[in-house]
Formats: sequence, C-alpha cells, structure tokens
Amino acid sequence: MTTTHDIVQKLWNLRIQCPDAAHQLLDLAIDAADADRRVIFFCSCISPNGAEWCHRTNVAKLVARVARSRGVRVHVEESPGGTLSKSVAMQLRVSEAELRRVRNGAENVMLSPRQVSDTLASLPWGTLVELVAPAASQLISAGPAEYRARRWQLPTFLFPVEEGERPRDLLPPAAHFRAKHGINPLRET
Repeated sequence: MTTTHDIVQKLWNLRIQCPDAAHQLLDLAIDAADADRRVIFFCSCISPNGAEWCHRTNVAKLVARVARSRGVRVHVEESPGGTLSKSVAMQLRVSEAELRRVRNGAENVMLSPRQVSDTLASLPWGTLVELVAPAASQLISAGPAEYRARRWQLPTFLFPVEEGERPRDLLPPAAHFRAKHGINPLRET
C-alpha cells in the first residue's frame, strides 16, 4: 500500500546541497553562545505538518552530528520550543458555537485579539488546552497561536477532535507525531 508520505518522499527527494555547512552553523551558534546569545535559523516550510519533509529537520541532525564529533554540547529545538507537558496547560474560554465548530472538524480555534497572549503564542506543539464553553468543555492538543487569514487562531495539533477526550487519549498520539515530524528537541552532550 502506497501512502501519501511515500509519494511526498519520492517527489521531494530531499538532499542538503552542502552538508559540510553544518560546521559553519555550529560555529555561528558557538560564537553566539560565547556572547550570551542564541541563534535562530528560519525556514518557510509549514510547521509542524511539513517538518518531516523539511530541510531544517535534516540540517538540525547534521549540526547535532557535527557537535557530537567535536565533543560540543548543543540543544537544537523547533520553535516555539518546549517539551510535551503531561497535564493540561491552560483553559481557554470559547463560545458554544466555537466549541461545536472545533468538534465538527475545524483544524483551529478562532481567537479574539483579547485572548491572544505570550503564553498562547509560545505553546509547544501538542500542548493540552481545555476549551471551556458555558455548557460544555473539550480537551484539545494544540500548537502556538498564529495570525492567519486576518485572524488569530489556535491550531489543533491532532484532529478530528473527539468529545470526552482525556490526557491519556491525546498524549501518546501527540508524542508520536512530535517524534515522527522532528519536533522534539535534539540534545548532544
């Protein structure tokens, strides 16, 4: 059976043109660390759904491999960073209509500008958020708030959303998705 993943892999056929440039990237990071700064490498690939086929995942592995060969400790992390929490990180008030929309297959929660906060914008992918409406609530696995189509949205990390889900229902697939798509931090010590 051929999967979408197999087709994309064949079409994409990802190759890093200059893998030795990982040495330069590591040198930039070391210089920045010496100056008490961090380095952020940007990419325009869709995250997290495109991370599996994105060059940044491969480049991160190359940098980690170079660091290991040099005996240098590094920490490479998808932005926004963070590990998957085992508990519900926060509650978010929503309308009954918005809760229904999410339960009916929406891939995001529409946010009002007042709801957007640093906390929502920096959620690690897969974070458990409880949507609380006046008459019901719903647990979701979410990613960081983002501004798309002229609106703030909280993307659902796993969908479709099922009524009555609990942390034990959402955490294993969220952890699997993060590992599969290269979202977990890479550490070389």
